[in-house]
Amino acid sequence: MFVSTIPDHTGMEVRAAIVSLRLSGLKLDTDTLTDLIDRHCPVSSVRKKIVKLSPWFYSECQQQRKETRKLEKAYRKSHLPSDYLAWTVSLKYLHRLYETKSKEFWCTKTAESRGDSRKLWHTVSALMGDTGYDMPADAPHSAEDFAKYFLQKIDSIRSETASASQPAIPFMDVEHLSSFAPVTVEEVEKLISEAANKTCKLDPVPIWLIKKYRSLLAPFVATLFNASLSTGVFPDNFKHAIVIPHLKKSNSDSSELKNYRPVSNLPFLAKLLERVV
Repeated sequence: MFVSTIPDHTGMEVRAAIVSLRLSGLKLDTDTLTDLIDRHCPVSSVRKKIVKLSPWFYSECQQQRKETRKLEKAYRKSHLPSDYLAWTVSLKYLHRLYETKSKEFWCTKTAESRGDSRKLWHTVSALMGDTGYDMPADAPHSAEDFAKYFLQKIDSIRSETASASQPAIPFMDVEHLSSFAPVTVEEVEKLISEAANKTCKLDPVPIWLIKKYRSLLAPFVATLFNASLSTGVFPDNFKHAIVIPHLKKSNSDSSELKNYRPVSNLPFLAKLLERVV
């Protein structure tokens, strides 16, 4: 677990770490960042009860629910009509508050997704309760089973399309792209700040930490990206991903491999470089 507070002197060490990072063959030396994190935020085991709350359930809802439960306990203890009335009034207000907060939250999320069909689709899916179909914990398949099946599926598609004729593509007189425009430090910093807080297991540090020190990291990341763009070489360690099998439908048979689809979780910088291109 990473601690959310970083000592002030860490910024100086982060800057020193950036200078010491090596750009050899367009590969990011993640060991330096990992060592820095392990020194200041060592992994520790914490026992915590995880309760999944609605995204619109803020402190106001929590405080009102606490007050309502307090009034309910008072009525259960006294059985007085006055305590019953206070409890029911508070309970009705709590339900109205839930409805209002839920409506405001989803209206705001929908408005923020305007013009971005992908973001809007994710918002609607979350609103409908469709958050994806993860592989069940008791699925009778191993990683080797999935890897073998997906590779066989790719080979099958290639063999079926091998004899197909080449598509007729009409000639178009268009301007050829001979080189990529270099990316600036400001552009990289903006991309980092706008990126989603989704961390891949291949990332050396969590995304929230990269965002916090983006002003220090952006010059190095921009140098890395520009070197990749100028040479036309995509870093090898950016080509790796964590592949997670997901059920295609919630009611699919989890024992059938054909009912799964592979979902690749790419490293943060790999996704960032794709956006630059």
